[in-house]
Amino acid sequence: MVRQQERILRAAWSRFKSGGLPAVTIRRVAADVGLAPMSLYRHFASRDALIEAMVARGLERFEVGYLRPVSSRGPALGRIRRLARAYIDFALAEPEAFGLVFLASRPSDTPFLRDYVTMPSTSLNMLQRAVEAAMDEGVIARADALAATVHIWAQLHGLVALYVTGRLGTGDAAFRQFAERSLKRLLERRAPE
Repeated sequence: MVRQQERILRAAWSRFKSGGLPAVTIRRVAADVGLAPMSLYRHFASRDALIEAMVARGLERFEVGYLRPVSSRGPALGRIRRLARAYIDFALAEPEAFGLVFLASRPSDTPFLRDYVTMPSTSLNMLQRAVEAAMDEGVIARADALAATVHIWAQLHGLVALYVTGRLGTGDAAFRQFAERSLKRLLERRAPE
């Protein structure tokens, strides 16, 4: 059963890489793995469930491969910068996974802040802890920590989204420098507005 789910997920990822979410249909994915469409439903209750499993796999790759190695030691601003670099690294190294996890509109999406207040998010929680530490260290003015965290993430995410969709920058190295400078300017303001 688990092996078949893995085959289905690999086929769905292949479809997604070649044609985006519209290419991920139960009928096409089932055909790719040699199943009747109704048989696929034994492994995933719906197309949305299959897509959410793909998102979970992308998030796992982000968290294990990019976030876990980030040290939680040292000054808080350094942690914020390292987390930002990990986000950029993921976007540049795995653009399809980044796109599905952080850019694609999915049927099960819920309003952003409600998600992060009620559900755990490894990446946002790590960033929020670093922001709270920066507030404790006095390098960022005391404010609502979640709002400040979202402010920082939104700035970074906006830049990365513009870059990976071809609307900003002329190369990875130049983009990384631009994103670092932008984050530095944001953090030097000492307080989110």
